[in-house]
Amino acid sequence: MPVFEENSDCILGYVSQEHLRKNHSKSIKGLEQPITHVRLISNATPVTDSIAKIMDSRFLYVLRGTSICGLVTYADFDKRPVRSLLYALISELEKRLIQRMEDEKTSEYWLGKLNHSGRRNVLKWHRQRKAQGMQLSEVDCFSLENIFSAIGREKAFRESVGLEGGDYEETARRIVELRNKVAHPGLDLTATVEELNELIGIKRTLIELLRRAS
Repeated sequence: MPVFEENSDCILGYVSQEHLRKNHSKSIKGLEQPITHVRLISNATPVTDSIAKIMDSRFLYVLRGTSICGLVTYADFDKRPVRSLLYALISELEKRLIQRMEDEKTSEYWLGKLNHSGRRNVLKWHRQRKAQGMQLSEVDCFSLENIFSAIGREKAFRESVGLEGGDYEETARRIVELRNKVAHPGLDLTATVEELNELIGIKRTLIELLRRAS
């Protein structure tokens, strides 16, 4: 990745909202800042790696070879490609957790870990799918929330997939909430920097859980 010389003619100018409000008729001279490597990212950088980098810079210039070919801001992480990536990560986590559950215990065992409402919903979904000729187990019909509810009552299982500790319920809640946001385009993922920071934390958790659940 090239680094522009500090005294080169390559500059970026930005104006804060506060400056615009107070000095809308004045020059922006003096606001220029040199483009440095901190503001640059390769177009080959994986999205999962760039999420954390955008947190520090708020926006990045995208490099293709030695040329700047685009601009990325934290708002871009609310767009469909990132939503699709997160949905794929969560779906893969669901698949691996269900596989581990079925490998270790029977469907009847895991159903017994759900409350009355959760059990009733799973059995209803299973009946509906069976009526349509689908050969699925009851555990295959667990929602993500059902999965976390069931394994939350199995300390050894939680620890084996990296969900140990007293913050289990909070971690589960955050992942389920992210899944719901990803599945519904009307819900913002990164409307604020704080939400982006939250997304970075959940993304790291998801990748670690996928590694441990393999």
